[in-house]
Amino acid sequence: MKKVNLGIDDISILNDLYLSTSKLVVNLKDREDFFLKHRYRMYISFAEKQKLSNLPKIPYFHKQRAQIFESLYSSKLSSLNYIKQYRKTTSYKVCSLCGSPAAGTLDHFLPKDIYPEFSIFSKNLIPACKCNFSKNKNISMIYHPQFFDFLENRLYYIDFLIINDSVNYRGIKMNIKPNHPYYKLIESHLVNHILKCGDGFENEMRTRLQSLYDTPQTCIFALDSVVTSLSKQQLRKIIHNQLKRENEKFQTPNSWDSLILSSFLKKEVFNQFFLRVNTIL
Repeated sequence: MKKVNLGIDDISILNDLYLSTSKLVVNLKDREDFFLKHRYRMYISFAEKQKLSNLPKIPYFHKQRAQIFESLYSSKLSSLNYIKQYRKTTSYKVCSLCGSPAAGTLDHFLPKDIYPEFSIFSKNLIPACKCNFSKNKNISMIYHPQFFDFLENRLYYIDFLIINDSVNYRGIKMNIKPNHPYYKLIESHLVNHILKCGDGFENEMRTRLQSLYDTPQTCIFALDSVVTSLSKQQLRKIIHNQLKRENEKFQTPNSWDSLILSSFLKKEVFNQFFLRVNTIL
């Protein structure tokens, strides 16, 4: 989960594209210029109001015309190099929908087979893992990673206890107050997308929590160089420093690693974790 901003001027991209002599864009300007710019404006307007699920489809989209737009996405035209370049960045390696480190590609928030005109629209492109395939039925219940600044804050935490050195996982909880203006949307995204991505998400959380507790030095790298017992203040500082590095690396406080590590700072867990760390040092 992360705020995505490709920083692309889509109108300039279209204008550059129209200069191409590629067969894909021959006559594109005269036939599609007004249509595309109008649809782009509609997309932004609906997305800002969290109403993309109500964006009208184009019922008369000719199959060949749709294929042109879809083919542009995978083309090597220089005007569309930003797609290739963004794929190479490390900040992209987190799924913007669920926080997984397995973001496989830039995907389309609105599927290009239904909305082909948005195939190369940068506002419709998001780094995503396979969870993207499960979102299409719930568009109205999830947030769009390019349109909400609240993604720059930590949205969730993992509720768990340590009992007899075993993680007692109790679920993912909201890390924001109920009076937050987007509380219902953020909660809906959790319930209708993150927790519905199969059993993988919560099972992965359990496994990673237990691994961090069992062998903290393999997850919190600064512990490798510690040779004496730590105070609680020192351990908190080490965890906060690693969280800062993780958040800067992936440009979000909502990656899986950040979510897990920050949850160990909760008072009821931290005290036991502190004892565990000093036991194995």
